[in-house]
Amino acid sequence: MFQSNKHVFLSSLVVLLLAVAVCFRFFGEMILLPNEFLFGAEGDGLKNYFSVAYQVIHGDGMWFKGMLYPYGDNIIFADGQPLLTKILSWFIEPDVNNGTQIIGIMNLLMIGSLAITAWCLHRLLVWNYVNPWFAVPFALTIAFLSPQVARFIGHYALGYAFFIPMTWLFIASFSRAKWPWLVAFITSIVVLLFGFLHPYYLFLFVIFLGAVIGLELLINKFNWKAIDQFFPKVFAVIVPLVLFMIYQKIADVYTDRPTSPAGIFSLMASFQSVFVPVADPFRNLFHNYFFRIFIPTSWEGNAYVGMVASFTAFVSVLAFGKRALKRRWKILTHPVLPPALKMAFIPGVIALLFSMGVFHNLGLYWLSDFVAPLKQFRSLGRVAWIFYYVFSVWTAYHLYALWRHFRGVRQGRYTYHISVIVALCAFLWMLDAIVNIKYNKSQMAGRSAREMFSDNYVSQWQAAGVNIQEYQAILPLPMALIGSEKIGLEIGHKSLLYAMKGSFSSGLPMIGGAMSRTSLGVTEKTAQLVADSLFPRPILDELDQEKKLLLLQSDEPLNLEEQRLIDHSTLIFKNEQYSLHAISVADIKSMYEQIRASADSLITQNNDHYLYPSSLKSNDESLWGAPTFEAKPLDHLLDSVFDTSTNYVLSYWVKVDPDKELLPNRVYSIDREWKTGGGIGSSPNLRDGWLLCSENLATESGKRHTFTIHARSGIISRVQLRKADETVVHSQADGVVFINNVPLK
Repeated sequence: MFQSNKHVFLSSLVVLLLAVAVCFRFFGEMILLPNEFLFGAEGDGLKNYFSVAYQVIHGDGMWFKGMLYPYGDNIIFADGQPLLTKILSWFIEPDVNNGTQIIGIMNLLMIGSLAITAWCLHRLLVWNYVNPWFAVPFALTIAFLSPQVARFIGHYALGYAFFIPMTWLFIASFSRAKWPWLVAFITSIVVLLFGFLHPYYLFLFVIFLGAVIGLELLINKFNWKAIDQFFPKVFAVIVPLVLFMIYQKIADVYTDRPTSPAGIFSLMASFQSVFVPVADPFRNLFHNYFFRIFIPTSWEGNAYVGMVASFTAFVSVLAFGKRALKRRWKILTHPVLPPALKMAFIPGVIALLFSMGVFHNLGLYWLSDFVAPLKQFRSLGRVAWIFYYVFSVWTAYHLYALWRHFRGVRQGRYTYHISVIVALCAFLWMLDAIVNIKYNKSQMAGRSAREMFSDNYVSQWQAAGVNIQEYQAILPLPMALIGSEKIGLEIGHKSLLYAMKGSFSSGLPMIGGAMSRTSLGVTEKTAQLVADSLFPRPILDELDQEKKLLLLQSDEPLNLEEQRLIDHSTLIFKNEQYSLHAISVADIKSMYEQIRASADSLITQNNDHYLYPSSLKSNDESLWGAPTFEAKPLDHLLDSVFDTSTNYVLSYWVKVDPDKELLPNRVYSIDREWKTGGGIGSSPNLRDGWLLCSENLATESGKRHTFTIHARSGIISRVQLRKADETVVHSQADGVVFINNVPLK
């Protein structure tokens, strides 16, 4: 399968050794002391360390209980690298002080992947007829400029940069190997295993090989018999995808996950994110002095190919234009390239166009409705990584072809000149790679692994007299609840940070947390714990009635119900960062029963204060007996002139549709002057698949007040306007009572 001779072997060995040396140059201390460093110490970075470490030390199987207590979720939806987690659990004892070993292994795997990436790229260059020694510096630069280095800071499962070059080797091997079915079998196993590190790897492979097969079918006019090793290639695409989907179908107990995650048509690549520097200082220099308008739209689409490759792309476009004028269109489908590069180049360009959303912009976005799994991969920009590797190899190949060409002109008269040009290109490319490594390393957190992944927290708690055995879970306040794609309780950055540290140290799971594609039912029941006091709280019946909850409060602002929980709890621990409070499930139930009893005394009143916006189109649905409306961008929920300056509350219910990407945005203006706006997904008031939104409006006498749906449509019902100091009670004919737009059912 592999070309083998002395020069290829020695040059490959040199690439590996040099890659290791470069890793030591930039990550030396992290390699020697990997257990001490966190590449990301907050947000996704800490969460993705936590998911793996918690599952290895405290978990069992594939079900992750560290967050979303008492429900939990599959470890895949916690970015917990299930395959790695399972392997580590075989070798690491379940002792919290072994947490730093897990962190160290994760760090070494990411750094070590760069050496494997360089080796794979060297093989690809050799397979594309590049001299093995000439290929050495370019294999290194392409590896260390990899856009996946940016994933070292937080998205660790996506940091294995060798995956795309490795799968390209597999794809090229179908035509080179004596036993293509063996290649197909091995490829399927490897890709499936990587799918259990992160499903995006499976997605990237299907796009890559799928584009290769699709192009070959198109060129051969859909005569599959004319395609070399057609069936082994199709096998390699379909089998890992089907097996993974079967596993997901069997293992997933939830049927109400969001089908349209936020960002699928916004987190894309762009011309800027691929051909313009994305890391400082080059990014700042380029934007300030050359092209200020070239600012990447989303960092998710970063796949910067380097200055040399960008210049090559510019020149190639001019050359292609010249050929096109001469009607040499065959160059599109039959580029003059070595076999391994020829079969990947156009698919690489297709992958780039896909990552840029070109097919979406052409009106083909509806196809995703027929390929439901596609919608789960919301960051199409990551597909540009395929183009990065293909185009970088293509550029290195052309540099070598240019070098060989000028060496043969006039008996080598221009050998010195072309050698200087190639050396300059290699230097500039290396400079880009160095900037990439140094910039991303500067974003890394530092030496704090031992403080976060040990018994540090629980030791402090126990020293203060806290008995962990009395508690069933940690509730961070403000509550953090991220991952449903519909609502996001994200105020509690610090509370989530401290809760994750305490959860790993103590083994106590967390209520809420930061997951992915969270079940809407689980989201609703979890959010209701801190929702309006008149909302039901079925989660309380599903908790352990004998054990208490451990409330962890940071110094961030609490909502009314979160503060109510703190006020009814007992302070048991406090330091400069957070405090711990104890409360029983029975006490929480009793508190809300009293609130409900007080509300029942108001039912003699009968007002509604509901608005029926004439600009909204009626919908066929109903909400608790009331009509619903379809609100589209620029529709008004309120458009009025008030006689007095008063504080009002505008409340309305919005349907949470799992098939829609996001809930609507809104804007409140007074005489066209913007006052407030943005998303509505920060409310915990979910009930029966509807979200209650409340807006505080300060009116100004004699001026026009508009409350407008700004972006995205939605189904809206029960729009109510009341004074801020007023309690509105409304009894319907069916006996349902509403207090301030909240039903008592």
